[in-house]
Amino acid sequence: MRATSKCPDHNIFPSVLKSCTSLMDLKLSVSIHGCIICLGLESDFYTGNGLMNMYYKLQTTDKIDRPESYTTNIFEY
Repeated sequence: MRATSKCPDHNIFPSVLKSCTSLMDLKLSVSIHGCIICLGLESDFYTGNGLMNMYYKLQTTDKIDRPESYTTNIFEY
């Protein structure tokens, strides 16, 4: 999408996060999370749910510097 100058929206990321989770690819997952933050889509309910699900299934909450930060961002909305 970025190559065609189209900006991904809140409809795309839940599916992308589910795919990253299925691949069990932490590096890709964190990269996608960064894109979500840069685009300001972290407050979307479905995207936030996908992030929570991804981090839970990848069991990474103990490896994140501040695990409460993504939880807080998701539930602030």
